[in-house]
Amino acid sequence: MAEGALHRRRSTHSRAGVLAEVALCFALLECALWTRRPAQTWWGVAMLTLVAIFTLVGRRSARRLGLTVRGLKSALLVLPLAALACCALLLLGWSCGWLHPLFISSRLRGAGYILWALVQQFMAQSFYFVRFEERMPSRRAVWVSALLFSLAHIPNPVLLPATFLGGLGFSEAFRRWRNLYPIWVAHAALGMCVSAAFPPAWTHQMRVGLGYFLLRR
Repeated sequence: MAEGALHRRRSTHSRAGVLAEVALCFALLECALWTRRPAQTWWGVAMLTLVAIFTLVGRRSARRLGLTVRGLKSALLVLPLAALACCALLLLGWSCGWLHPLFISSRLRGAGYILWALVQQFMAQSFYFVRFEERMPSRRAVWVSALLFSLAHIPNPVLLPATFLGGLGFSEAFRRWRNLYPIWVAHAALGMCVSAAFPPAWTHQMRVGLGYFLLRR
């Protein structure tokens, strides 16, 4: 029996409770994305705090959340695939004359962006996907997780399709191998390549939500 199906049979989490956790955390995320500072910061802190609380209270194992070394060797396949996608993005940017020095929002430069990629994938996979998988077939959970990941990037015209396609790949890799770490590295690399390969006038420094409209170019 597949791990997701087995866990659904054994799960003690109510359907309503799981849906409430998902809805509340995503609502707080949207509040953070569509408000200005300092309210944005407080909404973001509230969202991350609830994610942490629900994760701890849910008592799902580290293995279930993809935080152990289980599946790591198989999941490393994600990295060469991501490298090929990165090369394709950079080649596209170069051939179209869009390629430019990497520039992501000043709040998320360097190590900060890499850390944020980890936070995003933890929320997308270890939080949302795990809960979806408990309440629906795991392959359907892949699509639902990818859609939710993409919706969080409205209205960015580059990131909306990119995160849906990336979300499908990341969620499928997580479903198969249950390991977060290569997915995190792939996300960080692909995000930086997207930023460098497309015109800043399109990506707005990879901003989403209200920040996409407020950026002064």
